[in-house]
Amino acid sequence: MPLVAPKITRVTLDAARTISTGSIRVQNIMISNATVSAAEVVFTDTDDTPILNITVPPQDSEDWAVVWIADNGLKVTSLGDANVVVTVAHGQDGA
Repeated sequence: MPLVAPKITRVTLDAARTISTGSIRVQNIMISNATVSAAEVVFTDTDDTPILNITVPPQDSEDWAVVWIADNGLKVTSLGDANVVVTVAHGQDGA
């Protein structure tokens, strides 16, 4: 049976965005890049320690079914244009 995420957070990356400051179970990540160049999206914990870097091709969307515990919070930022949208399906804080 598939996991059902009780919370979905969608952010536009015009600045670093915090998804959670506590531990959460991440279940799915979707990144939409409407720009004309590839976008690099960086996921970090609340101490800015890198967790995951994902590059999305221009004018494309990528979807990853992942399951991991972000035990020190989760932040996301883009190293390129601001027209990138990240959607994270996750559990409540305190996973």
